[in-house]
Amino acid sequence: MKAKFICLCLSLAASVLSVAAQSAMRFDFGAGSGTPGRTLVRPTDVYDKEKGYGFEPGANVACSANGGKTGAGFCSSDKPFYFSAAVPEGNYKVTITFGDKTAASTTTVKAELRRLMLEKVETRKGRFTTESFIVNIRTPKIAGDGEVKLKDREKTTELWAWDEKLTLEFDNTHP
Repeated sequence: MKAKFICLCLSLAASVLSVAAQSAMRFDFGAGSGTPGRTLVRPTDVYDKEKGYGFEPGANVACSANGGKTGAGFCSSDKPFYFSAAVPEGNYKVTITFGDKTAASTTTVKAELRRLMLEKVETRKGRFTTESFIVNIRTPKIAGDGEVKLKDREKTTELWAWDEKLTLEFDNTHP
């Protein structure tokens, strides 16, 4: 079985805003042309703190300019992959459009290591669906000079649950 992950449009919007107002982050994934007002993410976009977004190292993602809902196309992989965006601590509404004009797809999305957000979102050939969920981002720092005491495993294998970025895992298989 080959795993195929389709992620066409990813939109991150803060549902709880800090004192400084934040605007929504919108991403198109693919090898085509991006949509005005959205950041085009190509398979070579590896996460960089300065850039503020990208696929986590080790992602074996291939993107196509055709088959997507937008002119960007879509991205897929034969194994799970991670995409991250730098955001401050808070709650975020994540909206993702799934689908492919030329093939069916099944996608499971987890956030911040292993929090299941969407399980087996299925789309038929030529169909698209949009799903949303809320993700909480937290860091060990507490206002003032305080800090949450993290366990050793939270400092190593579970560090993604405590960093300053929202990380999504795309996974699933189908024939």
